Amino acid sequence: MRQFSLAVLLAMLCALPFPQPILAQSMQDVTTVACTSGSGCRCALSGISAVNMAWLLNQQEPPANADKLILLSVDGVTRWSALSPDRADADHGGDGVCPIEVFLPVEPEDGTWTGKVRAQDFSGCAPQVAELVPGVVAGMTFSRQIAWNRRFDPAQLSADPASKVVSWSELHPNLFAGKLNSPVKSDVLNVSGALSARLTAPDRATATLRLRIGSSGKNAATLAALGMADCRVTAIYDFENTNP
Repeated sequence: MRQFSLAVLLAMLCALPFPQPILAQSMQDVTTVACTSGSGCRCALSGISAVNMAWLLNQQEPPANADKLILLSVDGVTRWSALSPDRADADHGGDGVCPIEVFLPVEPEDGTWTGKVRAQDFSGCAPQVAELVPGVVAGMTFSRQIAWNRRFDPAQLSADPASKVVSWSELHPNLFAGKLNSPVKSDVLNVSGALSARLTAPDRATATLRLRIGSSGKNAATLAALGMADCRVTAIYDFENTNP
């Protein structure tokens, strides 16, 4: 045992309304078991339901027997597992005893927070969209003073906190799902998307944006000809308090 401005992109795409974010459901919180081969594991109660954990892992839904499984991470690879926490610890070099830790919610620190793009990827997009996306993603970087009032609010992780481009729903303290608010409707495009934001430490947070743009029926061939048959955009952001 061991230790975003998105308005320009949305307007351009004339996007359809996005699906509502998954809301927390009455389900047993997932036990996470993080292991390093040869050194054992650290086990903790995540405080996150299996439904919401599956959403964070970009899965349609959790396994049917998720309440009997653990979320096992070994050397950075994560999967659902039927192993017990103690068995997982023993299998990965521990002493076979992995007590379940319970953590109190982390409070964000006031100070100068800076947002940066860690990674971005887009595929299957028309050239004009491919050219626009990096600029929009980069435009979500910022550096400004934030007073949190002891509560994490992902709306603050923006150069313009008053913007209504994203509506956030709290899944768990310090964990949020986001819904993009499209100003325009379209009968041509089908746009699905999801955002997540999480406070990972008092001075750090992360967020992910995923968009999928496509069409069906008679419009599919038209979009395919434009290079937009299945356009996918992903961006990952890191936020840090650089001056507490």
